[in-house]
Amino acid sequence: MAALIEKVRQDYGGVDPYNILVFSNHPQHYALDERHAPGNRWAAFISRKARVPVHHEKALFDLWNAVNVYGNVPSKFPPPRESTITDQDVTPEEMPSNS
Repeated sequence: MAALIEKVRQDYGGVDPYNILVFSNHPQHYALDERHAPGNRWAAFISRKARVPVHHEKALFDLWNAVNVYGNVPSKFPPPRESTITDQDVTPEEMPSNS
């Protein structure tokens, strides 16, 4: 992968045409019947020489983490948009109902 990434960088004049590359294999469709599926495999690379700079690098790490938790059902959710932003997540039971 490193050689391919370097080749692409050379082809683009020494900069990367991406900010993050993610290679993933989530092989759930290979599971037979109700058996446990093979494990997920993935790799991610965040460019330090991107053509377009990222002003909020945390967004790239959020994408990185999303691949890592693929298939996991969250137990906490961010607060509703109309609420005041805090560092506290809320559980599903604490979320306000829209009904």
